[in-house]
Amino acid sequence: MVQQSNIRRVLVIGAAGFLGRRIVARMPAAWDVVPASRRRRGDRWEVIDLADPARFIGMRGFDAVVNASDSAHVSPRAAAEFCLQEGVLFVEAAHDFRRIRELLELRTTFPEPPGAVLVGMGVFPGLTNVLAREAYAHATGADSLAVCVSVSVMSGAGRSMCRHMADHMRCPALYFDLGELRQAPAMQAASPLPAILASPQEVLHPAALVSFPELLMLRESTGVGSICTMLRLQPAWLTRTLRPTAWLVERAPLLQRGVELGLIAGRGVLCRSMPAHLTLTAAAYRRDGAGPTARVDATCDDGVGCAASAIVAGLELLSERRLPRGVLTPDEVFTWSDLSPRVAANEAQKRRPCQLRWTMAVHDAPLSERVSAHD
Repeated sequence: MVQQSNIRRVLVIGAAGFLGRRIVARMPAAWDVVPASRRRRGDRWEVIDLADPARFIGMRGFDAVVNASDSAHVSPRAAAEFCLQEGVLFVEAAHDFRRIRELLELRTTFPEPPGAVLVGMGVFPGLTNVLAREAYAHATGADSLAVCVSVSVMSGAGRSMCRHMADHMRCPALYFDLGELRQAPAMQAASPLPAILASPQEVLHPAALVSFPELLMLRESTGVGSICTMLRLQPAWLTRTLRPTAWLVERAPLLQRGVELGLIAGRGVLCRSMPAHLTLTAAAYRRDGAGPTARVDATCDDGVGCAASAIVAGLELLSERRLPRGVLTPDEVFTWSDLSPRVAANEAQKRRPCQLRWTMAVHDAPLSERVSAHD
């Protein structure tokens, strides 16, 4: 069942925040974009509090609602349910594992709703999901997926992201192994990629295993049995400090608050204006080493700007097509070939555009490789 999408009026919750401001700035001029926050900031502002369902009536009359607020403290589930029932598109930009899980559970609660929820739209999750699906499409018979995010420590981030990074220091890392959800110690070093797909630097400096929400999303969208998500810091040698830090946090819980405050002070205040250089990697392969393997890498020099452009690009694409109803993940709606050019086009209009580049390597056999590069 489908409904014709005609997105022209958009409400942005958390429009005063680190990500929300950038989303509003990138919206098409022809659209009626209304900012929203927990308190009124001007005549054009709506008051939307995710913890107060009585305020949800303010979402009526919009074609789409983008939630760029800090969902770590307040779940967006009730707002998403409201939009599903009201026939509104709800776009969730959260990267919180718990919140994404809550939204995915709505698939069972609302099997055929009049509205739609696009879960985890941005860079990670978001572009990472679409990258993983691209790799999966080029590795016939793949039974394993790996997603890795590399980020510079000298870069800005919102308070929500800083809190999530601190949580990763405390919580066990989850991964799927042959369809079973398992756990490993927080920030444990991981090198799951086959040798043919790993670079020498990745072998020397393994990434850390973390519980990114792509884990759940890709499991549902692809059905692949073995999936892991990883984090690598830049410079790469710093990644080796993550496991010892997590070990200390596990044994001295008060340290977690110190780590969180340190991240907020560093990335959220001192480095706030510094763009986050990101490298996104997705690989698809077979555990037994047989069959083709594929790896896709994408780099951007402003992660937050790229996340905002990805959300706007997704809305623009959905405004041009018929939108499936229900709860959707980015890779169920978009392909890399239709989303990445739109992101690049949106960024090209900015005074200081974010550069998005990507490469793909497909190995049909150990001695056969195809590589393509794109700007």
